[in-house]
This record gives sequence, C-alpha cells and structure tokens, in this order.
Amino acid sequence: MIKRKIHYIDAAVQNRLLIALVLLEVLLISAGMIVLYLDMKEVVDENLFRIHFAATESLSALLFREAMQALAVLVIVNVAALGLAEWLWSRYLDSILRPLSGLLARTGDLDFSLDETFGQRHAVLELAVAWREAERERCKGVHAEISRLDENADYSSTNTLEQARAALENLMALLPVHNSGSRNRSD
Repeated sequence: MIKRKIHYIDAAVQNRLLIALVLLEVLLISAGMIVLYLDMKEVVDENLFRIHFAATESLSALLFREAMQALAVLVIVNVAALGLAEWLWSRYLDSILRPLSGLLARTGDLDFSLDETFGQRHAVLELAVAWREAERERCKGVHAEISRLDENADYSSTNTLEQARAALENLMALLPVHNSGSRNRSD
C-alpha cells in the first residue's frame, strides 16, 4: 500500500495571513493602550481633587468602565479580522478546488481533452494537470493497442495469435496495477 504525504497547509498564504494578524494585533493593542491611557488620564484628572466631594460614581467603577470599553473594541475588531481572514482563506481554497473539481469530473467522465490554463497557480493544480497528461497518454496507448486487435481475424493462425497476444500484453502493461488481494477475494 502506498502512503501519500498529505499537506493540509499552504505556507505562502498562511504565513501572509499570520503576519497580517500579528501586525493587526500589535496595532490594536498599541492603539487600545493609547486610547485607554488618554481616557484614564482624563478620568484621573477629573477626579484628582474630588476627594472631599461626594462622587456620583467611584473612581474604580469609572476605570473599570473605560477598560471594558477598550476591551470591547479590541474583541469586535479581532472578530472582524478573523471573519475577514476566513473569507479570504475560503476564497483562496475555492479558487483551487473549483478547477480541481472540474478536472476530476472530466477525468471521471473519461474526457481527456486538452486542459485549459488556470488563473490560480498552485502545486495541486499542476500535479492534477500532469496526472491528466499522463492518463491522456496512457489512454492513447490503450486505444492504439485495442485498434491493433481485429475482431474478424482468424485466430487459428499462429502469426495472428502472436500479434493478438503481443497487443494484449502491451494492453495489460498500460492498464493500472491493481492490488491482487482485492481481486482474488471470494469471501
């Protein structure tokens, strides 16, 4: 059994998204800290000389409210950034999977006509196109070997029988290799 190496990541896109998200976080935290500092400074300045006055709201409640507002803005912007990243990622995957699905559907229908070029350059699409080219050539070989066989030939003749045997051997060589265990199961 052949084990395939499956890659679930696309480093080029994911690195760009990760760098963008980290930069966004740094900018958000910096902006949040500046806004929080300015708000806190204003709250402290307003309440600095109110020691002897009865405050309508305590200083700690004011500071807590300002901190929660800054935190709420950070959460909203982060959720929006994650939504944008998910939208960009799904568009990117769709730009790969849509042409790949078309290639696979055409292969399933045994349509080995020439493949169109895709706007998206990706290793998966290049591998699929290369595989289809190999399958196209294999199918041409199968067709050529089948056309060498004559249904009306006299197979009692040794020469005709040898030609048919050679064509069948070439045909078997062109067919994909199947696991012999899966063919011989009688249980």
